[in-house]
Amino acid sequence: MRLLGSLGVLVALAIGILIARKALRGRSALVVEQIIESGFLLLLAGTIAGPHATALVSQGVLSQLDPFFVLGLSSLGFVGGLRFDRGFFVGERRRLFVAASAQALLTMAIVGMPLVLAMALLWEEPLATRLSAGFCLGIAAAASSSWALRSAARRRPEGEREPLLRLASVASLDDFVVLLVLAVVFAALHAPPGAGGVRLSGLGWFGVTIGLGLVVGAVAWLLDGAVKKEAERPLFLLGCILLVGGMAFRLRLTPLVPAFVAGAFLANVAPEAAKRARATLERYEHPLLLAVLFLGGAAWVPFEARVSWLIPVWLILRVLGKVAGGILAARIAPPLPPRPGFGLLPSGAFGVAVAISFARAYEGNLVAPIVTTVVVGSLVSDAIGVFAWRDALVSEGPPTAPPPAAVASDVDATLLDLPVDPALPGGGAPTGGGAA
Repeated sequence: MRLLGSLGVLVALAIGILIARKALRGRSALVVEQIIESGFLLLLAGTIAGPHATALVSQGVLSQLDPFFVLGLSSLGFVGGLRFDRGFFVGERRRLFVAASAQALLTMAIVGMPLVLAMALLWEEPLATRLSAGFCLGIAAAASSSWALRSAARRRPEGEREPLLRLASVASLDDFVVLLVLAVVFAALHAPPGAGGVRLSGLGWFGVTIGLGLVVGAVAWLLDGAVKKEAERPLFLLGCILLVGGMAFRLRLTPLVPAFVAGAFLANVAPEAAKRARATLERYEHPLLLAVLFLGGAAWVPFEARVSWLIPVWLILRVLGKVAGGILAARIAPPLPPRPGFGLLPSGAFGVAVAISFARAYEGNLVAPIVTTVVVGSLVSDAIGVFAWRDALVSEGPPTAPPPAAVASDVDATLLDLPVDPALPGGGAPTGGGAA
C-alpha cells in the first residue's frame, strides 16, 4: 500500500504540473515554467519518494546507488570544466566572470562565517569535521543555477534578452570560485583516513585533487584519437568520468573538483576533443543531473530538535547573501535585470552536490544535518526565487544600466543554448570558447 501511495503522489504531482503548464497563460505560466526548470520538482519528488517519507526508494536501495552519485557529481564537474577555456578571461566575459566570482564569495562569507563559528562552538565532532561542515554550508549556498534564467530568456523578445543572458552567465560562471574554495576546504580539512589510509598535508591533498584531474584529462586527450566510432565515445567519456570520480571518493575528496580540472584540461589543450565531448555528453548531462537532484532529495533524513534552527538560519543567510551578491554583480557587470539576487536564488544540482560530497567524505552526527539543511533549504530558496520571479525578473522596468557596445557577442551564448543575435553590434556566430 505504501508503494502504491508513493506512486500515486508522484503521478498526481506530475499530472498537476502538466495541467498547470497547459492551462495557465502569461506570468502564471512563467512561474510554473521556472518551477520545472529550477530543479525544484526533482528535489521534491526525491523527498517524497525517499526512505524517510513514502519509502519508494528505501535506504537499502539508496545505498546501492552510489555509482549514480559518483557519475552524476563527476559529470557535473566534467561538463563545467569543458566549458571553462581561456575565453572566459577575454573581453566582456572577463567582467561577467569577475562579477560571478565576487557575488559567490560574498554569499560564502555571509553564510559560511557565522555557521563555521556555530559549528565550532555547538558540536562535539572532530574539529576538521565541524569546520568543514560550516564551510560546505557556505559553499553550497553560493551555488546558483541558470536553468530558470535560460527558460525566461527564450520567452522574452530579442531586444529584452540581454540582461537575462548576462545574469544567466553570472549564475553559471560562479562554478569556478565555488569549486576552488571547495577543493581548498576538502584538502585543508581532509577527513581522517581509515585503517591504513594515506596521510598528507593540506597542500598535499590539494595537489592530489588537481593531479587526479590532470591525469584523467591527459588520458582522455591521448586516447580520444583511438575512438574510431562515435557510438564508442559515450562509453569512453563516461568511463573517464567514473574513473576520476571513483578515485576521488576513495580518497575522501570531492569528485566535483578533479572532474572539473579534467574537463578544463581537455578544453584548453585539445579544443576539438573538448567540442566532441560536449556534443556527446549533451545527451547525458541533464538526465544525470536530474538523477543527482532526485537522489539528493531522497537522501536527507529528519533532523533532530537540536539542529532545527539550522535550516531557517541557512535559508535567511543565503537569501541575504544572494541579494547582496546580486547588487554587487550589477555594479561590476551591468546591465542585469532589476533585483538580480532573486534570479540567483535557485541552486539546482550544484548545492546538493556539495552536500553529497560532504556526506560521502565525512562521518559522524553532522552528516545528516548538513544534507538535510542543504536539500530542504534549496527547496525553499528555489521556491522563493521562483515566486519572486514576477517582481524581480519579469519586471516591465528598464535594465539597471544601458548595455555597452558589442557586448552581445561576448555573453556566453553557447553555455546558455541560445544563439547570438547577429543584428546586435558585434553579433554573429556564438562565442563557444574564445575571444569575440
